[in-house]
Amino acid sequence: MGYIFREFLGDPDHIYKQARQEFFDMRFCSLKRKDIMFHYKRMSQRYHTLGGINDHSLKQVYVNSLPDDLQDEIQQKIDTSGRSLNDTSLGELHMYALSSLDKLCATQRFFSKMLTEGKNLQSQCRQPSLQIKCKSTFCTCRTKKKNHFKHFKNKKGSSKRLKFFRKKTKRGWNKSQHCYICGKPKHYAKKCPNKKVKSARLVQQLKDIADEVPSDADIESIFSEQDQTDPSTTFVLQEDVSDSEYSGSSDYSSVPESYQAIPLVPQFGPHAPVRIRPDKYSNPVDVIAYFDIGSHNTMMNPTILPPEYWKSQEHHFRAADGKVFATHLISRKKIGIQFFPSFTLWVYVLGTPLPDKDILLGWDVFCQYFFIKLPFKLNEDTNPTKATHSGMSPSDLKLANEECNELLRQGLIEHTSSPWACQAFYVEKRSELLRGKKRLVVDYKPLNLFLRDDKFPVPRPNVLFSQLPGATIFSKFDLKGAFWQIGIHPDERYKTAFCLPNAQYQWTVLPFGLKTAPSLFQKAVTRIFHPLLHSALIYIDDILLFSPDDLSQPSSPTVP
Repeated sequence: MGYIFREFLGDPDHIYKQARQEFFDMRFCSLKRKDIMFHYKRMSQRYHTLGGINDHSLKQVYVNSLPDDLQDEIQQKIDTSGRSLNDTSLGELHMYALSSLDKLCATQRFFSKMLTEGKNLQSQCRQPSLQIKCKSTFCTCRTKKKNHFKHFKNKKGSSKRLKFFRKKTKRGWNKSQHCYICGKPKHYAKKCPNKKVKSARLVQQLKDIADEVPSDADIESIFSEQDQTDPSTTFVLQEDVSDSEYSGSSDYSSVPESYQAIPLVPQFGPHAPVRIRPDKYSNPVDVIAYFDIGSHNTMMNPTILPPEYWKSQEHHFRAADGKVFATHLISRKKIGIQFFPSFTLWVYVLGTPLPDKDILLGWDVFCQYFFIKLPFKLNEDTNPTKATHSGMSPSDLKLANEECNELLRQGLIEHTSSPWACQAFYVEKRSELLRGKKRLVVDYKPLNLFLRDDKFPVPRPNVLFSQLPGATIFSKFDLKGAFWQIGIHPDERYKTAFCLPNAQYQWTVLPFGLKTAPSLFQKAVTRIFHPLLHSALIYIDDILLFSPDDLSQPSSPTVP
């Protein structure tokens, strides 16, 4: 019989192993009675197939497959009966599960009834005659709740498409007896025969009024908005309503023909309203920020914050036109720039008078979004390694000092006294010999032993080209000094320290030689090109944009 079974069905051990694996993988999280019955039926079939009468561990597997609430009740019933799990049959465990479900349902109904009756008793047992209303924070007597009724308005047609403004009467101003349309006396605008030239006269009148009021006055102090037009109305502004439901012309019927429309040309620019927080607990100051990624630092008008928030510190800059200018103030501590209610960036800002601007957001704000960290491996002793430089020839040392001075001028490195220091030296490989210039490299092998790996994947070149079928237009970019475009968090820069025979520096940007540098840079560039990943191939610092024709060639991405 066994020979026939193996000949036509194969090894019976495979069926036994499969049934045992299915028995151990079964899980069930419902508390419905019919689901418990179905779960018991399918597990009991495999239980008897596996010989569960002789294998007591399968009973524990059945109990563990039930919800946690039922497991606790079943174990309590077994302990109460004075028996063990091995002495209990699978059918008894099933009956314990059903009785445990009934107990849980009864407990839930009891507490639901008690909570419902408790609400009624709370209103009946309250004795307002014995309570005294007060505003003390320590008093438990609650004051009478005020009823607030919200009046809902009909949205359609309720939005005013026209805003009417009249001129406010200012104390000390002489009331004019002349018509403000034609400028002649003895009549007013509503009876002026020259109403057709009102638009030209309106511009001139607004200009005259602007010359009379102080320069720091706002428009609300000169004009006030009206609900409807009347003889005192000076001008009308038309609101931009793009919804189709407001396409009717009912709102225009009440506007006199004498009011000529003044076209409003929208002005677009890199401006946005932000909030300045001097510290975490001070009231914010609303300002208009100007975004300028060509600026190296963030600058703010010092009149926005009190003088005690500033200290003297001089910085020199070269403008785009080649002129050199200096700033003489810097914030004593980091100032919060709140772009959104849930996002505030804390940075040091320079103080300088800005013409027609409150704050100028420079590249130092944007580059912090890509600041990277270099975490060490967990559960390992990280002893700082400070290399002893073996020395350089006089010509190499002079060349190294000149190169480091240039990196200092560009802000790529800075002086340090870090406990870490890796050796820097020159290499003369074939590529360096071809270009006729030595290359300064840093041996980061001691540091790489302690750095934690970054798991962001770097794609394989042979896999990338599988996305190119059908593409005919290509644009290739090879980033120069690519890693230097990614900044390192200030708290992590000491790890990148390197030494020359006569100096020690640390990087402010991502250096070459770190084992995590390729994956960190790949992550940053992928984040920038995320909107264009369907038509771009990115391999570290090599970028290829492709498209089937000129019309669909992707444009430059924007930093998120």
